[in-house]
Parts: sequence; structure tokens; C-alpha cells
Amino acid sequence: MNAIYNDKRIIMHVNTRNNGAINGLPDDCAVEVSSLITASGPLPLNVAPFPEDTLRLLQLMKSFERLTIEAALTGNRHTAWRALMLNPLIVSGEKLELALDEVIAENRQWLPAFHA
Repeated sequence: MNAIYNDKRIIMHVNTRNNGAINGLPDDCAVEVSSLITASGPLPLNVAPFPEDTLRLLQLMKSFERLTIEAALTGNRHTAWRALMLNPLIVSGEKLELALDEVIAENRQWLPAFHA
């Protein structure tokens, strides 16, 4: 906050909108990159191109994040299921169903759309 308020123009690693910093990811997705901190906020610095396999994994995880947000806002179980199927840490449909049930139950107060 000090760097923004005082227009320090220093470089810091921050979470910010992509805005073209990582080629191949949507401009409006959140990324953690080096940014120039100014009175206007963080200005993300361009990142060197990633190898194709790394970029595809990043794109996969951003799709997972977007579907997860959509599911949380809508309470759509199928969308939540689709999101979890994208996650490389989920290895089976049976475990996915159990994990989804548990996440929805344990986070009831933060996921009201699932309980409407």
C-alpha cells in the first residue's frame, strides 16, 4: 500500500490481473508476477514464454479456477464436477464425488448457492 500511495515505482512480486504478462492466459485472470508498483497500482511485467507443456498446464489450472468460481456462485454441481475433473490431483470419479460432497458440506456457510 505504501508503494502505491507514495508512487514508489518499485518492482515487487504480487498477485494481479494478467493483462498480457503471461502470453496464452486470459488478460483478466489472476497471476503472481513481477510488477512495477505505481500510484495507479501494479503494472505486470511481461514473462518470458513458457515451454508449451508448462503453458498448457497453466491454462488447465486457470480453467479449473474459473469453473470452480462459476460453480460456487451458481451452486451447479455439474459445473463443480467438471472443474474437479480438470484438476490433475483428482485421480478417480469415485473419489471426486466423495471430495465434492465433503467440500460442499464443510463449506456450507460460504457456498449458499449449493444449499438453496
